[in-house]
Amino acid sequence: MKIHNLRHYGKSLLEMMEDVPPEIIKEISDLSFNLIEKHLNSDELGIFITSLSMAKERLLKKNLTKVSEKGLKSKKFINQQIEWAASFSTAVKIIGKEKALKIFREISEKTYPILFFYMFPKPEDLNEFADPFKAFKDWFLTMMGANKKVGLFDYKIVVNNNDMFQMDCIWCAWHETYKYLGAKDACIPICYADDAFYPDYFQKTGIKYNRTKTLGWGNAICDFRFERSVKDFN
Repeated sequence: MKIHNLRHYGKSLLEMMEDVPPEIIKEISDLSFNLIEKHLNSDELGIFITSLSMAKERLLKKNLTKVSEKGLKSKKFINQQIEWAASFSTAVKIIGKEKALKIFREISEKTYPILFFYMFPKPEDLNEFADPFKAFKDWFLTMMGANKKVGLFDYKIVVNNNDMFQMDCIWCAWHETYKYLGAKDACIPICYADDAFYPDYFQKTGIKYNRTKTLGWGNAICDFRFERSVKDFN
């Protein structure tokens, strides 16, 4: 297999999302609501449903021009983040931040691996390369270059060698959007999506993922680090 034949090679996350089947988007949406329903009692759920549309209307009036300064032009992306921020903010008002974070963290844990499965290369395809780590690094860094062009991220590569690379994200459209929506804590469960996905994804590829900081947690960077856990490729 050639590197450019890996699924979605060279595409941004925005482009990858367009390739996710509609039935999978519906499955994720239904699962998300079911998880909210599971944690709220009937009175809380009723308030959540009736309050959500008002929260969306309020957030739609927010000024997000600062987010678009990096080149982000996707109204679909913005509307998705408004939906998430409105849901999270509504839950916070009803049950408090701690419980809301727990619910939305579970939503990320259960839904993002489903979504990312259709976006990232299949692990078995990475394993067709003599060096899966090198193949993933090429795919990932090319993806991040595409993400920067469409205004999703700004970043710097601080380590890049044969056994490890580290990308420090210094600007994130998710983080910035929630900040200007007045719902910055809505980013915390989104950050968790990476932690829910990568360890299982890499289980059979000889790659290890680690991150100790995120913008959503209040740090200055997100320090994504990927390294070999197996070093004897032929």
